[in-house]
Amino acid sequence: MNFIKTFMTAMLLCGTAASAGEPMTIVTTFYPMQIAVLNVTAGVEGLRVINLVAQTTGCLHDYQLTPRDRATLSKADVVVANGAGMEAFLAEAGRGRSEVAQIDASAGIPLLITGGETNSHLWVSPSRHVQQVQSIVEGLAKWDPGHAMQYRINGRRYIRDLETLKVKMAAGLKDVKVRDIITLHEAFPYFADEFG
Repeated sequence: MNFIKTFMTAMLLCGTAASAGEPMTIVTTFYPMQIAVLNVTAGVEGLRVINLVAQTTGCLHDYQLTPRDRATLSKADVVVANGAGMEAFLAEAGRGRSEVAQIDASAGIPLLITGGETNSHLWVSPSRHVQQVQSIVEGLAKWDPGHAMQYRINGRRYIRDLETLKVKMAAGLKDVKVRDIITLHEAFPYFADEFG
């Protein structure tokens, strides 16, 4: 992924939205969702994408909203979440705000069970992340039908990038003889499942 391009896209989105009047605000819950949304919304005017949780934050399972987070969510027109139980804090934040659209990027994706619990770290698997991107595209197209074609075009482009990344990763791992791994975080079962 080209992070400079992503950063520039974010700057352009903020600039064009502000000049067109009050922008529609998309709040993403954390960095992987932000990257997906920035790619899907690239070049669409009148939008502002804000990431809720700092990139340096660890896993969101135990995250608690700050007053700043609540202020950010109060400005949201749509919230894009990983779902699958990752953002439990959204349930409390959403009380009394039924007009805010929520896109659950995990909807309809088969989930792994790790240690007896649903594993929500889908984006670590490129194939599952492609499905997440498709959910985001369709959610945004439903929320903002006037830009549906652009979301779908951008989504196809980003999915091609993810498919290319998956091929490169598989090629880099194909000659690894020992397939057992030890990890210190429950995110990696999706990676292991993807690449055998």
